[in-house]
Amino acid sequence: MTAQLINDHSILKRSRFSNLLSYIAGCANANHIPHGFIELKPYILERLNIQKDVIELPWLLVAFDLAVLDCWSEELLERVFSRNFLYGFLKRSDNVLDYIMLLKLYQATVTLYPGGYKGNLPPTDILEKAINLNQQNLDNFPLKAALEHGLGGEDYVLTGVKSKLGHFIDHLVVMRPGGYSVAIKKEIKTDKSNVFLENIEFNDNLVIGIFIYKPNNYVINLNCLRGPYVLTNKTIEALGIVVLPISMDVWNGLIDYEKIPYIMRELQSKSSINLIEKNLVH
Repeated sequence: MTAQLINDHSILKRSRFSNLLSYIAGCANANHIPHGFIELKPYILERLNIQKDVIELPWLLVAFDLAVLDCWSEELLERVFSRNFLYGFLKRSDNVLDYIMLLKLYQATVTLYPGGYKGNLPPTDILEKAINLNQQNLDNFPLKAALEHGLGGEDYVLTGVKSKLGHFIDHLVVMRPGGYSVAIKKEIKTDKSNVFLENIEFNDNLVIGIFIYKPNNYVINLNCLRGPYVLTNKTIEALGIVVLPISMDVWNGLIDYEKIPYIMRELQSKSSINLIEKNLVH
């Protein structure tokens, strides 16, 4: 479909709006930015703008899917983040997933918008509710014991770390040059059960955020995360954290004695890759 749209931009104007939304959603879910998509961005935004006054359309989902595809519209974001739109939209169903999607879009806008976003952001009360909903019932950490054992004890692993943008990071570990772990918990002077990323001093060490992902977080039949989860990982990496995703399927398929060596190999691999990338930059 992308090739057809590139060859004839007028197809966008003639096609049904639902077809365009399906195309955007399909690409975003698969985390697939088609070749030539960058050329289509202005035409897609122009087509969306024609329907901008149809409030029944899923504008929050559209804006979120576009963010996954690195396609940004300040006008669309300002509309979606406005108090009038959000109160009307969220009031219809009061769906937890809508609040979480709004939070993820907010995080992406603040951290990834090209050149910095200058428009309005969601009202504070709505954001606070979204953050609270996103952090509910997050008390199952299957990697915790293996990480603590492999790294040298509980002082080397922070569990349930938050960011001031509303992120929730399953585990945080800090590696100094040479791949050695740092007893980061000893460095925290405040409440260790309510740790914010921004309040931790990492110096020049490598900080790795570890997440475990369920099977439905992955693209069907492919060993790659769906677009929405990749987007969230990008927003965390924008804060200076290296993200290490762990598949729950893979983890549960390991025999107990395999789990510690596995997670340590993954950490070492991530550390080595990051070191190589830093050397290439410099």
